[in-house]
Amino acid sequence: MCRIVPFGEQPLVGDDEIWRHFEGMLAAFPELEHEVLSIHHTADVVILEGWFNGTQSADWQGISNRGQRMQLPVTVVSQFDGKSLVDGTLYYDHTVAARQLI
Repeated sequence: MCRIVPFGEQPLVGDDEIWRHFEGMLAAFPELEHEVLSIHHTADVVILEGWFNGTQSADWQGISNRGQRMQLPVTVVSQFDGKSLVDGTLYYDHTVAARQLI
């Protein structure tokens, strides 16, 4: 099961909700960049810390477009069974994004 947990918003669970979320994000931030800061791991878990960076070019998640740049810290926790991904969660704080874009 994969999910997105934007703190301050409802968790998004399942392929359809996740795809809609990323489609909306990529429409609002068409030049969105992903920057990996660090990767931590155990035998069956990988934790990635990084940034989503981009300039808003359309309304997103109730935030009107003002052409502002966003640098959003994100964490991704992925659990594996052998080579198979069995669980994944992306965490970010929607309020951090909103403060930069408003």
